[in-house]
Amino acid sequence: MVITDNRTGKLGCVAPIRWNPLEGSSNGPAQVLTRGNCDYQCMVRTFSEGFFPAAERDELRDPPLTAAQVAAAEQAQLKALQDESEEQAKEIQKGRNQKISNLSRKQSWLSS
Repeated sequence: MVITDNRTGKLGCVAPIRWNPLEGSSNGPAQVLTRGNCDYQCMVRTFSEGFFPAAERDELRDPPLTAAQVAAAEQAQLKALQDESEEQAKEIQKGRNQKISNLSRKQSWLSS
């Protein structure tokens, strides 16, 4: 999440979601790999209103989707994929038909 309230002077800072109350701001595996301090407090600030206001959904700033919203998004993606594949199939069939008609024209021209 991105902090959008400037009361504490942290406007634009990233506030990580902590799933465990005993978890701190440090990232243990990253500290081992980089052999240095790696925590969320050292992150740079970002735009508090997002890069493109009122455009696509922003995973950091918008509230999490409900199960119904996720299902609706998946249905929309599936429908778009089906529509796209139907269009591709029609184009392939059109190309095949055109090749067949060109071949039959050549055969009739050669036979005459």
